[in-house]
Amino acid sequence: MTKRCGKCEVEKDVELFNKNATRKGCEKAYRTTNADSIASYGKIYNKQNAVAIAARAKIYYAEWAKANSGKKNASEAKRRAAKIERTPAWANKDEIDVIYRQSSLLQKLIGRDMHVDHVVPLQGDLVSGLHVANNLQITFATLNIIKSNKFDIEEYNR
Repeated sequence: MTKRCGKCEVEKDVELFNKNATRKGCEKAYRTTNADSIASYGKIYNKQNAVAIAARAKIYYAEWAKANSGKKNASEAKRRAAKIERTPAWANKDEIDVIYRQSSLLQKLIGRDMHVDHVVPLQGDLVSGLHVANNLQITFATLNIIKSNKFDIEEYNR
């Protein structure tokens, strides 16, 4: 069964229309018209639910890793290789080791999972950082999982 969208004037399957009668047009038309408010709502939702989102992501990843152990191993090997290539000869490996040990100690002290995060990701889309001490930060695992390998220049400049 089809219906004509009042906004984009295209005949579409009724499943593409929202059940909310106050919305005129198909979902694509709605999302195009309201892109800014949808994006800001998503950011607010993600901030308010960061811990729950990270917990779901952790469970999902664990299940995915079990089902796709070959892909997981290949991905980890690629990351290790990239890390080695992103560690310059002048990097102070002792300082790097201290940061990782501090993260482990902090995890034991406060009882929460901690990660050592690359402020500028090693394999980012926008920029690629180095595996050096001043590019590392200790953060809660949930926040690091949410960040992934994204880099926000405005956040960095604050």
